Amino acid sequence: PEDDVRVYYTEGLSAAAIVKFLPGIKVPYLDKFVVDPRFRRLGLAELLMNRLLNDYPEMFWRSREANPINIFYRQHSDGTFSDDKWRVFWVGKLTVDEVSPLIKAAVNAPETLVDFPEGGTPFVHRLSTSKPRVGIIGARGYTGNELMKLII
Repeated sequence: PEDDVRVYYTEGLSAAAIVKFLPGIKVPYLDKFVVDPRFRRLGLAELLMNRLLNDYPEMFWRSREANPINIFYRQHSDGTFSDDKWRVFWVGKLTVDEVSPLIKAAVNAPETLVDFPEGGTPFVHRLSTSKPRVGIIGARGYTGNELMKLII
């Protein structure tokens, strides 16, 4: 379902992930995975990735070729493909015929987070016109409500 977008985040927004479906692809796509640098040594990336892998036994994502987190991604993937710009990762018992369209879709997917000038505000493309389904890890009350205002 192309309009199915799920957002995962920890209380305080110290780690977050966005999972969606790319057009014509039935395997979930991890569009964003981010951990605040101040909290990287607390195991939040591991916690979040384990939750994602539990919820999505088959999933794929991409990262820029020079991204230092690619080591972490490789440790949590079953396969990887690289070109000049992107490294594509996947998990699950997928055949070569199943992985090939995932790689093509990931490499050709539009960027959803656009660079912004220092001191400016990030611009995130709206992922869907329908209401997103949101998975919240440990966020309640004010934090959850404020994040929902940003998403919807």
